[in-house]
Amino acid sequence: MENLSEEFLGNQIWRYLAALACIFVGYLCGKIAQFLLSKLSKKRMDRKPDSMRAVFYQVVSEGASTVILAISVRPAVEFIVFQGNIENIADMAASILIIMAFALLSLKLVEVPMFAVRRHAQRSDTRIDPMLVPLIGRTLRVVILIYAILQTFQIISGKDMTTILAGLGIASLAFGLAAQESIGNLFGAIFLFTNKPFEIGERCNIDGHDGVIKEMGLTCTRMERLDGHLVTIPNGQLYKKTIHNIGRRPFIRRIMHVTITYDTKPEKIDEAVNILRDLMAYREDDPETALNKSINQGDLLPRVYFNEFNADSLNIICIYWFQPPAYWDYLEHSQWLNIRIIRAFNEAGIDFAFPSQTVYLAGDERRPINLPGLENLPSDPSGLPKG
Repeated sequence: MENLSEEFLGNQIWRYLAALACIFVGYLCGKIAQFLLSKLSKKRMDRKPDSMRAVFYQVVSEGASTVILAISVRPAVEFIVFQGNIENIADMAASILIIMAFALLSLKLVEVPMFAVRRHAQRSDTRIDPMLVPLIGRTLRVVILIYAILQTFQIISGKDMTTILAGLGIASLAFGLAAQESIGNLFGAIFLFTNKPFEIGERCNIDGHDGVIKEMGLTCTRMERLDGHLVTIPNGQLYKKTIHNIGRRPFIRRIMHVTITYDTKPEKIDEAVNILRDLMAYREDDPETALNKSINQGDLLPRVYFNEFNADSLNIICIYWFQPPAYWDYLEHSQWLNIRIIRAFNEAGIDFAFPSQTVYLAGDERRPINLPGLENLPSDPSGLPKG
């Protein structure tokens, strides 16, 4: 026991041992607390998989050992005698270590409200909550970090919080002027969240970028374009742009122009219009028209009209509204309808037109040439008069 009273670097041996014992006890207590909380979390999870209490136990178990170990450093420092200003530095270091430990635990605890929001989203079948989860998480984490930094400044400076905040006022003014764009992005996020022009998972067209909204943060929004590229748009610019929310459209409108040749007789034009109207009709007693149910709902019925004389064709416009707006089903129906139109027009002898010049040849029974004075032309192929 006499050896414990011997001094080493200005402290008796027993003081070092007592400090190590404090840290060891803190480490041991932390591990025991972590083990017990993990068991509680697992037991609760087995009973109720979506239990918020189980998540709380699990999160606390991950940070409890760090907090208890940091707290045990405080009595350990008290056992050691430091010379001069080193004692103040050691006290400040122990206090800062405790603050950092609690800050880490608080950052982990953010997962609890985020879990609650996710669970609410699943139960209420809403899609705005996935956009709210990262905003809540990041905002809480920023607040925790700012508070931890202010507490650290308070310990180092020895001044109260109000004095520190007053001193930071001038610095914050300069910082605000330098960070105007970041502040604009933050207010842009608030505007987007309150007005809700889109939700996570919806397809939008923004400034020529057509894609799906993947994530909305405090400063920027990320969109995955249909070609696979990831586009990041600052919120300060996004809320000023025109946003076409394709995901919220109630239907897909198709405007189709069916062009036929100029030599089509009026009777055939009427027949072409009637064919198109019949092909887009829906009859409950006719299974062949079952796919047309998607374009014959409510007051939005197909419209077919002979409406234009184009430069090289007669134009028949067809308009219909596909509901619900499932894009791949819309393409499947478009293909089915297009093939039926081609078959029906071929059977009726109606020719499709395309940008071209038509050359009329003598002897074509379907396109006879009837020009004034044509009967006076010589019949000799050489074109020379007889005799």
